[in-house]
Amino acid sequence: MILLTSANGKTGRHMMKAMVAKGLPLRAICRSSAGPLGAQEVLYGDQLDKAFLGRAMEGVKAVIHIGPPMHPHESAMGQFVIDAARENGIEHFVYISVLHPQIEALLNHQAKLRVENALIQSRLPFTILQPTHYMQNIDVASVVASGVLTSPFALSSRLSFVDMEDVAEVAAKVVLQPDHWFATYPLCSEDCLTTHEVAEAISTHSGRPIEARYISLEQILDTPGTEGSVGDQTLDKLRRHRGEVPDYSIDALRRLVACYNSYGIRGNPNVLRWLLNRDPTNITAFIRRHLPPFRSEDGQQ
Repeated sequence: MILLTSANGKTGRHMMKAMVAKGLPLRAICRSSAGPLGAQEVLYGDQLDKAFLGRAMEGVKAVIHIGPPMHPHESAMGQFVIDAARENGIEHFVYISVLHPQIEALLNHQAKLRVENALIQSRLPFTILQPTHYMQNIDVASVVASGVLTSPFALSSRLSFVDMEDVAEVAAKVVLQPDHWFATYPLCSEDCLTTHEVAEAISTHSGRPIEARYISLEQILDTPGTEGSVGDQTLDKLRRHRGEVPDYSIDALRRLVACYNSYGIRGNPNVLRWLLNRDPTNITAFIRRHLPPFRSEDGQQ
């Protein structure tokens, strides 16, 4: 049995899909109910509840841990899950971290680095996966509908991208393989693009003009509940649920924007290419996969 934490999040759902596709036995744990998940077993509870984690680990061979991003207790949750894994004799611990966790200016990177450190010192066999900026943060259908790709990052900043489906494929591949024990894998596609270049790519493949437009994080925070999309699914969720977001998370986002504005974030695709035994998904393939169906004037798709 494989245990997957934070299973009802965006990353967790991609992980579940990959595990189910490989026929792997999966137990998912979630904070609350969020519709069908696809795992053989689903448990609901808190990752800071040691008794719950102990029950969740029963009969488990491997753990895939996803820390809730930008959460004020992310590193504590990671420590609790590691402790429960050690106490229950888990054979392998796969941790979904982040590219370049050593960037000290970023609170979310600091949290993940603390979990990495705890895992390395736990004596558990581990594999650390370090994905970069997810392609799934781009809401292609909304961008095509509005004709605008809006970003809180400087439009000239370069970001490396990776497809969540590629990351999930790697997790499903390594989770039961001792050959990957005690390894740390940065995961990136070949694409390191500005917002202008992403807008141009969406325009090229949709056949519709797309404008790259800057919007400050403060504008997003100050317009809660506004209909429409800013072209980024994570920030759309923040805007819709502004009152539920703790100050720590807002601070983490402000630091992230400031860092990306100044430096962007860049990675190398070689490790992911090796793990997949193919080229990583590029932004062109991702855009084509997520383009909305278009209708002609006579109503035909």
